[in-house]
Amino acid sequence: QLVDLVAERGRIGKRDKICDIGCGYGGSAKILAEKWSAEVTGFSLSAKQIEFAKSRQFLKKMRPEFAK
Repeated sequence: QLVDLVAERGRIGKRDKICDIGCGYGGSAKILAEKWSAEVTGFSLSAKQIEFAKSRQFLKKMRPEFAK
């Protein structure tokens, strides 16, 4: 719900580019890419979180990027 609120107030729209610092396991990236059609790049200091986020099935269709 918080991600939706931020997206609404920030007027996120199709093809907007989002930089998600501290993306964790990719939950916010999923919502922003799937529901708001944003292009998301997530960053995390945790290699385990990045690997998990990259492995999630929904990412294969939406292709957000994750980097360490």
